[in-house]
Amino acid sequence: GTSDSLTRMLVSSPDLNLSTSKYSNQEYICNIAKLFNKAGYETIFITASTASWRNYDNFLRNLGFARVIERSHVQKDFPHATAGAWGIDDEYLFSETYKVLKEKHAKPRFIMTLSITNHPPFRLPKDAEVQKVSLPSEILKRFPYSDTETIFATFRYANNQLGRFISKVKADDELRDNTFIAATGDHNMRGIGYTNHPDELVFGHEVPFYLYMPKQYIENTNVVYNKDTLGSQKDIITTLVSHAISDY
Repeated sequence: GTSDSLTRMLVSSPDLNLSTSKYSNQEYICNIAKLFNKAGYETIFITASTASWRNYDNFLRNLGFARVIERSHVQKDFPHATAGAWGIDDEYLFSETYKVLKEKHAKPRFIMTLSITNHPPFRLPKDAEVQKVSLPSEILKRFPYSDTETIFATFRYANNQLGRFISKVKADDELRDNTFIAATGDHNMRGIGYTNHPDELVFGHEVPFYLYMPKQYIENTNVVYNKDTLGSQKDIITTLVSHAISDY
């Protein structure tokens, strides 16, 4: 589901295989890199995986991303970075992202990141503190996995690393008043069997979403948060652009 979600956000196309197809180098009217470039932004993609995964290095550059930073770049900056089957752990992905945010730059920046630790085969970095999530036995019985404890510990690790990154940005005098942060997942928890529980069907279509906006942007654009408003990944970039970039 990762590539499917990325293409929906990047070009509003629900195609899992777009980046490896003959259409990977086409012009897309909903290309977000092109939009940010036109608005004067430098566009950067940072992935915990290899940039060659599903031809994304070429695909992203064809869309107009100026820089594609992958696991090898992160490991060069952080030689002791831990990694799993799919890429480097979230702690180091966010350390790299913060490093890029703090670089001297002439243009405003749009940075899109792809974290990878919370992904099968589930594992924790060897130096990570294992924080167990206590779940009722009736919930645990719904999962068809034998390593449920590891799955939830990995999920908590990923959330903690994101939270630490957000806190670091909010505590930074240079960043907190002019940095937006949006975070989401590409799909929800699999295997819990929502279809067998009709009163939970809507949960099968929910993913986490977090949005941080600096105070003055909230005040100047009259943002009102309504927890009952439905949205989708298609709305994320639209929301960011409408509140962060003048006249767009």
